[in-house]
Amino acid sequence: MYTEDDEKKGSVNVNNGQDTNDSIYSDFYNKDDNYTEEVVEKPKSKNTIKIIAILLLLIIVGVLVFFVLKKNNQEPTPQQNFEVTLLYSDCSVKVGEQCTILYEVSNQAQVDLTFTSNDPNIATVDNNGVVTGIGEGNTFIKVNYSMNGKNQGKDFFVTVSKQTEQQQEQQKPPVNQTISQNAPSLSLTLSDAKENVWTNKDVTINVSGKSDNNSLSLKYAINCESNCSYQNVSNNKIVVSNNGTYTVKVVATDNKNKKETTKKVTVKIDKEKPTLTLNPNQIKITSTKNVTVCAICADKVSGCKEDKVCKTYPASSSKQVLKVVDNAGNSTSSVAFDVVINKVKPTCSLSISNDGTITATVKDATKYSFDANLASNVTTKKITNTSDTIVNYYVMDASGTKGTCSINVKVTSTCRYRAGGACYKDMAKINLDKDKCNGSVMTWSNGACYMYVNQGMIYTYSKK
Repeated sequence: MYTEDDEKKGSVNVNNGQDTNDSIYSDFYNKDDNYTEEVVEKPKSKNTIKIIAILLLLIIVGVLVFFVLKKNNQEPTPQQNFEVTLLYSDCSVKVGEQCTILYEVSNQAQVDLTFTSNDPNIATVDNNGVVTGIGEGNTFIKVNYSMNGKNQGKDFFVTVSKQTEQQQEQQKPPVNQTISQNAPSLSLTLSDAKENVWTNKDVTINVSGKSDNNSLSLKYAINCESNCSYQNVSNNKIVVSNNGTYTVKVVATDNKNKKETTKKVTVKIDKEKPTLTLNPNQIKITSTKNVTVCAICADKVSGCKEDKVCKTYPASSSKQVLKVVDNAGNSTSSVAFDVVINKVKPTCSLSISNDGTITATVKDATKYSFDANLASNVTTKKITNTSDTIVNYYVMDASGTKGTCSINVKVTSTCRYRAGGACYKDMAKINLDKDKCNGSVMTWSNGACYMYVNQGMIYTYSKK
């Protein structure tokens, strides 16, 4: 309770820990001239401290959220693609012996591999891929690795056998032996043929190869560049026998280090004979001058060495034969033919009878006619000309040499029967009595009536 005495003392009471004059302490009395009023700040309340602490906490949480979101929004670095290749897929050991799983990783990638035995009672494996035979039997080692977040795996098979003194088992690879990484050697040679040269025989390709690891396989494909279907080489030979051009690709593979060597060889086979056509195509060729005969060649496989083979004959020759050859050495001969050389030109002569029939006599000619085109062979012709004329005749021999002859024809006209101011060639008997046989073209003769017919002149022909 505030009293007058308290006021005189210049102090303020504090009840129950609370400031009754807003926490300001002052001397109200006994002030001298040098008095300076002193003001003291009120201490911060507990609510203010809480607010500051909450603000600081929110700032810290915001900073943490910012960095977390930034990290989540960053693009993940893609993992490099690679391929793990086992250099061989299995091995055979005896109990107590070891072999090592060898592998390659492409793109020089760094990868962690783990090795796990499917049956440790048969074979165990350590972290370095060293396999130890424990008991007789077959099992496999799982080779695991991770690529692009996905687990990958390959199986390595192991065969473990008992220890026996007589058994000499070939192991793949030999125990604790380093595998050579050299590619195998490969050689191709041809028997009785040359590469890329036509032949008319079967072609044998001799194949030889060698592997440092004594593990070699030989395969081949014909006329194939990619995605080929290969066949095994038998007895180190490949035989090609059909007509055509073939490119043979041979692949030698080392089955332990998987290295390959590839070689190619081209062979050409043509066993068919060419076809032959003679020009002129005659068994007997007759001519008045030198004769050139050609053999025309055709070949569908290797082609002809020469498209045609020709020979000129200056004199008569019998049983002549021409031959054509293709690029593989196959040949075809023509039928035998005779050449008859007659260097005398073809001749002809003409004669004519009274009725105008002209007859031709021909010598050394194969074509003859009254027509200059020699369309058909004709030796006779009857003319009906009423005045003098010249008739020509044409001949030609087998060589194409032509000749001509002609005849100068004289025509004589005669009026056999004249009646009624006209000429007639003939008379015809008619059935008329004498008293009625009195027409201008009729006459009574030898007790019968005749009529003049075939009006016109009678022409006779002769050579001038």
